[in-house]
Amino acid sequence: MINMKILEQLTKIPPRKLGELETLHWFTQSEKIEFDEIMTDKGGLAAEESPDFRLRIGNKIVGVEITVAQRPIYAAKFSAHEIEAAQNDFAKALEKSMRPALPIIVNLAFNNEIAVEPKKANVALSAIVGQIEALTRSMEPQSGAMLVRIEDKLTRHTNAHVCPELPKFLKNISFYNDGQNFSAVTASRGTILEHFTEVDLNRILEKKHAALNGYRSCDEYWLVIVSGDVPPILLPKERPSLLLPTSATEFADAEITRPILSDFNRVYFFRSPTHALNLTEAP
Repeated sequence: MINMKILEQLTKIPPRKLGELETLHWFTQSEKIEFDEIMTDKGGLAAEESPDFRLRIGNKIVGVEITVAQRPIYAAKFSAHEIEAAQNDFAKALEKSMRPALPIIVNLAFNNEIAVEPKKANVALSAIVGQIEALTRSMEPQSGAMLVRIEDKLTRHTNAHVCPELPKFLKNISFYNDGQNFSAVTASRGTILEHFTEVDLNRILEKKHAALNGYRSCDEYWLVIVSGDVPPILLPKERPSLLLPTSATEFADAEITRPILSDFNRVYFFRSPTHALNLTEAP
């Protein structure tokens, strides 16, 4: 378990390292792995790399490398992670730019496999901000509205309004007034979850095995491949105005013949936050 001393360091480390630490916390919790300390050299926790963490477990030093599973998009120019990151940037820009006449909750229904075209996204952002501001001026309590791209959607949604500038990476935008006293932007990402297979695994192992020779000395090396959203371990002081889930790392489960062969002593497929499967161990 991450102790209070480590928690005190969270405000001083980069967001990427914080994400890795959150993964380490939930992984060790799910596997009931107890460790004596997270070892750090000069520079502290933020400077720990190759591997990402070194745990002292009894008389052993275990190096833990955290990496993220990535859902493949076939015949696409960008990866699922790259597409999702650009979509999230659009959501952040909308949250920063919108000026609704009253507090609202906005939901962006993303098309997972359609990339963001920056020029079209900038034009769309201005149009969307304008429509939200105009529509919220006459919004009734406990009511909602929807922005859609084409006319035929209106036959199914009586509260829909056409916004031709809506980019293709968005199915629609819905927003509602629920009487809250602050505005927020959320997102939804519908997709069919596939299994994590040996093809996905080998793509990761090829890269990580090549890097393993440059790792600092440890008694054992573990690789943790994380799938899905990772909960925070430090509660925010303020209510979040952005809630953006991921599907780029989501898999239904691992479909791998075990045990696998690896240069790592252990390789885990970790479905965050509760289930880890040791792929180097026989069923």
